[in-house]
This record gives sequence, C-alpha cells and structure tokens, in this order.
Amino acid sequence: MIIPNGHILLSLAGGGAQVDPATGYAQPETTAWGEPIPCQWRAVRQHSQGVVRGEHFTLARFDILIEADRGGLLDSDRLMLRRADGGEVGEFPIIAVEHLRAVRQLRITV
Repeated sequence: MIIPNGHILLSLAGGGAQVDPATGYAQPETTAWGEPIPCQWRAVRQHSQGVVRGEHFTLARFDILIEADRGGLLDSDRLMLRRADGGEVGEFPIIAVEHLRAVRQLRITV
C-alpha cells in the first residue's frame, strides 16, 4: 500500500507530427496524457546549479512508487509527475521500471 503524494500521467502513443496540407510544413506534435494514477514519489537528487552558456537548468532524478496492478499501463516512454495539490513537477522520460514483488508495487525511475 502506498501513501499517495501525487499522480503520474502517462503519455499516450501519438501518430507523430502532422503535415499541414495547405503549407506542407510539419505542425508541432501535441502530447496526449492518460488518466491520473496515484503515486508516492520522492526526489533522489535535484539541484538547480547547472549553467551552460548562461542558461540555467535543473538536474533531477525521482523514484516513483505505484501499485503493481497498474503495471500493464506502463507501455509509455514518458510521464508527467504532479504533486497532490495538482501542481506539475515536470515531464520526464522513464529510465527504469522495477517490480517490487514483496510489497506488490512498481518503482519507476525518471
């Protein structure tokens, strides 16, 4: 059993960028998100001290726990992490998924 402190939304498979028939230019791809899945997440590492050519960036790694019965939903390669109050933490690629059999949970590393 997890104690939820947020939700994840998995990206749905898209058809890729569409071409505008009038101009022939590619239109930006839009990402569709699935239903919110309750999760417990924590920041493993997060710091905002990175600078490249004057641009600041944040390095972060999160561990996310969800109930194992939601495991069939992990066909996605990206997810959006939200706090319990609905605020967005970020959109991340899924690095690893580990099945924790003893507690019937999945640990997702992003």
